[in-house]
Amino acid sequence: MASFKTIKCGSICQMVILVLALVAGAAILTVGLVMNSKYSPKGQQQPLVIRLNSFRVSDLNVSNSVSGANWDATLLFGNRHQVFEISIQTFETFVCYNHQDALSCALVEPLHLGPKKQKLVHISFNATGCGGGEQPFIEDIVLKQIKRDGDNGTLHVGLMLHLQVTFKKGPWSWVYELNPLCSGLDVRFMSGAGVGMITGDDPRPCSVPLLH
Repeated sequence: MASFKTIKCGSICQMVILVLALVAGAAILTVGLVMNSKYSPKGQQQPLVIRLNSFRVSDLNVSNSVSGANWDATLLFGNRHQVFEISIQTFETFVCYNHQDALSCALVEPLHLGPKKQKLVHISFNATGCGGGEQPFIEDIVLKQIKRDGDNGTLHVGLMLHLQVTFKKGPWSWVYELNPLCSGLDVRFMSGAGVGMITGDDPRPCSVPLLH
């Protein structure tokens, strides 16, 4: 009889522990969802700001190929939020023609931005910019278009960035994949020198997608 009571008591205790564990788990999940909804950067003004400070190209031979060109850009990364910390993993950046055809690429080291902080980053695009000596393949039709634009003295390009961004606030963090774009870059060439710089005002804002 005592053994039966002991078994019954043990079963009830196990059930109580299981119920308490389920309640605690539900409470933790609810708190997490509330905190995520309340403090998440989603739906707020984009904390990450990117501005293009300078952009130039050298050794560009539009009559032959653009693979030997050296592109240089200086970007300002800023965190305008007073609380969030922003971390960006190692990322790829592309010089693009017509917003879609990549001409050159570069790998950029990770960076961290504290609240209300900013950092200048210099990016060099060259024959080994993406590592392993590999650069984007450029179709013949694109090369012909580039040559036509180069003969007119101005090349229309843009910068595309592929970022994995972590926003951190205390013990909470949110990770997003973002593809900012610095578009409308008109590179004007010095006659016969293969050297060009962007025209217009500097610095200029880049488009950073809102967080969804």
